[in-house]
Amino acid sequence: MSGRKRKKAKGPAWYEAPWLTGVLLLAFAVYAGLSLTGESGPLHQVITGDTSGQLFPADNPGGPVGSVLNVALRLVFGGLWCWAFPILLGVTGLGYLFKRGFITRGFMLKASALWLVSATWLAQPDGPFDLAGAVGLGGVTGFWIARGFHGMFGIWG
Repeated sequence: MSGRKRKKAKGPAWYEAPWLTGVLLLAFAVYAGLSLTGESGPLHQVITGDTSGQLFPADNPGGPVGSVLNVALRLVFGGLWCWAFPILLGVTGLGYLFKRGFITRGFMLKASALWLVSATWLAQPDGPFDLAGAVGLGGVTGFWIARGFHGMFGIWG
């Protein structure tokens, strides 16, 4: 037994390496940010069912996939918070690259609550914005939560 060489323990495979996750998250964050620089169509069409305008413009810097990503992020998070998604992805990717977690669970819970409250306030019926502005800034999520609170508690409820 003394003449045999022992096998050295290998590290994780290249596809399990944390730096690869960090690089991919950073690349997706840059692409999402690039896609958000383009214009989106009239987002209130999703609520009203109007099909007169083009919801997914063809001249998005991210291409056709970037146009869909742009509209999806603006509909879900609203125009005010849509930039938080690529920023959080980029910070998480940097955390994987430097082997440190920059974003904590407590921060994410506080940011989620702030997002929902601000998006809902911006999208209130009879609030500070018309339908196009309310859906554009608050997103569909804020719009429907605001409509639910309006139905239960009345105006500015």
